[in-house]
Parts: sequence; structure tokens; C-alpha cells
Amino acid sequence: MSQVFISYRRADELGGVGRIHDWLALTGQLGPEGVFMDVEDIPPGEDFRVRITHQMDQADVVLALIGANWLETIPARAADPNDYVRFELELAFARHLPVIPVLLGRHLLKPSRVTLPPSIARIAFLNAAEIDPGTHFRPGMERLLQGIQRHREARDQPQPFRNPHGIAFAGIRRGSFLMGATPATDPEALPEEGPETEVTIPHGFWMGKYPVTVEEYGRIMGQAALAEILARVPIDRDPAFVHHREARKPITHVTWDEAAAFCERLTNLEQADSIEGRTIIPPGYEYRLPRSAEWEYACRAGIHRAPRYGELQRVAWTAESGGRFADVGELEANAWGLHDMLGLVFEWCVDDWGGSGQRIIRGGSYHEPARLARASAWMVRDAAKPSARVGFRVALGPVR
Repeated sequence: MSQVFISYRRADELGGVGRIHDWLALTGQLGPEGVFMDVEDIPPGEDFRVRITHQMDQADVVLALIGANWLETIPARAADPNDYVRFELELAFARHLPVIPVLLGRHLLKPSRVTLPPSIARIAFLNAAEIDPGTHFRPGMERLLQGIQRHREARDQPQPFRNPHGIAFAGIRRGSFLMGATPATDPEALPEEGPETEVTIPHGFWMGKYPVTVEEYGRIMGQAALAEILARVPIDRDPAFVHHREARKPITHVTWDEAAAFCERLTNLEQADSIEGRTIIPPGYEYRLPRSAEWEYACRAGIHRAPRYGELQRVAWTAESGGRFADVGELEANAWGLHDMLGLVFEWCVDDWGGSGQRIIRGGSYHEPARLARASAWMVRDAAKPSARVGFRVALGPVR
């Protein structure tokens, strides 16, 4: 359940805090479960750090409610690492969540950076909403709700787009699905694919419509880095490998670290662009490799138990369906606009397999049997070992 997380100081007037909570839940139509009000919603005896951390993981937006006593109390508690307000804001900033300061009263000033602990000093630079408890309460709350909704939309139903560097992305809405498979639901399922487990993807994200291509890798990482990758292609062993150097083919022969570095480079480029106001990365998001659960959720595209999102010959290049190392996007996309999720090349996921230096790969390849080109199938591979059958695609998702 996505939430608006309300952080407040109990020394402030709780009637105003409660009124904001109730307005968002009822008039703002977020629902009682869509608004979390920290201490008031934590049962007696429960470790507030555990509950707050859990609720922060479900949050889309954090409201930092600041009243006169919040300002008076902070200097005295600036050195207290157990102050729960400080703990909440540190957690929000560490997760790169959008934080909206809400001033409880007209003409109330935000705290100065110099009066705040360095770990939460950023709040001094964030544009604040002002809520007048008097006759202007409703207009102020409506403006606040508009700001909340803008932040939530990015995490709810992302729209397709092409980023400033020419990479096309499909929007993946938040939701739940059955992850995995068993022989009862898929005769080709291997033991490690089960049991089927309901998994919730709490925030919307974006997934590259295609595996990253040779041309895209060179454009982002530079021609010298591309040449280093292409030098690994064993054309001396088999002339057919020359196709791995073509612009519209998926980049292969990349290690996990090199795939992750590509994603980090994209994030850095857009952060540089943000100086000019051109960034499209929402707060709390980054370019990265997809999590294994995100990959399977996006691959299934709303189809829970079928092993593939279409007929094998129409959606996947595998040993049984032509065995062709093709350009990206030649076969049909799934319902969410993603091509080549199955077959063509395995794709690195971000997941570390038990700290062993191995990472999960997904999707099968043009050289492998079709049983590996299924939504629930996965393998592990040494992160440092590139392969002609392994590439990657980029996700734009919440910071890990």
C-alpha cells in the first residue's frame, strides 16, 4: 500500500496535525491506510525504528510538519541520534524520497541550515507548503494535495518516454503478482523457481523497451570503452560472431560491473543535465539494473501463470525458434511494450546471489533451449565473466 508518511513533533499542537491527517485521508481521498502518522499509528511496546522503517519503505512522499515547537525543540535535540523526527527524516533522505516541509501557521519560517544536524540540513532548502489553520486551511490543503499527487504519479502509473540520451522506456505500473512457478502450473519449471509467491511492487518504475544495443553502449560509455568490449568478441574462433559488433544488436560480452557502470553513467549524465533543468529522474529514482522481481513482473505484463507472454516463435529468439542473433525489437512486444524479454540474450539483474560474487540472469538466449526463455526461469552467473549470450537492459526505479 503506497502511503503519505506524516512526520511531526509531538510538542506541536496535535489538533492541527490530526486535522491535516484526516483531511488527506477523507477529503483528499487517500484513505486511512494511505496516510501514516508515525507514533499515533504504532502500537504500544513496538520498536518505533522497526515500524517506521517498514512504513517508510511503503511511502511515496514524506510530509515534515513544522510548527513553532518543532523549531524550538530541534536545537536541543540536534545531537540526539534517537530523536524519532531526526530518524524519520534521515531515513527519508537516505531513500531519496520526496520530502515536503509543511509549515503549520502563517509566516512561520523554516529552520535555518545552521540550526539543523547535517544529516537533515537539506530540509532548509526545500520549497515548503504553508497550512493556515484558519479560513485558508482548505486552499492550502488543496495545493499540498496537488504537490503530493505529482510525486505519487511518478511512482504509480509511469508513462513511456525516451530519455535525453535516446533510450526508450516503457512505464511499469505498481502492483502485485505471483512470482515463480511449479510443475503444477508449468511442466518445464525447475525446483528453484518455486514456490509461487505473491510479491508486491510498491512503486511504479520504467524498464528499457529493448536490451541495450552496441550503438547505445558506445554513445553513453564512449568509443574507447566500446572498443574494449568488442575486442572480446571471438570472431577469430567463429566469423558469425561478427554480428555481435553491429549497431542494433544487443551489447554482449559485458560483465555485471560494466552493465551497472552504464546505468550509473546514465544517472550521472542526467544529474548534470538537471543543472539546466532538463532531468526527468523523479526524486528517489535512479537508472540501475532491474531487481529480479521487477524483471519478472515486467516480463509477465499482467499474465500471472503463463510461462510466456505470447507464442514462442512470435516473441523469443531461442535455439528452437530460429537460433538467430537478431537486432533488438524484431519480434512482438509484451502487453507493456517490452521487446525481447525472452530469448535473444540473458539479462543481468541487480540481485547478488548469496554474497557469492554471482548475479541472477534472466530471459534465456538465442543459443539456449526454449525452457530457459520463460518468465519464471532464472540462472546465476559469475558477475566477472562476460558472455556472448548475456546482455542487459536498464531500469529507472527507486534507489536500492
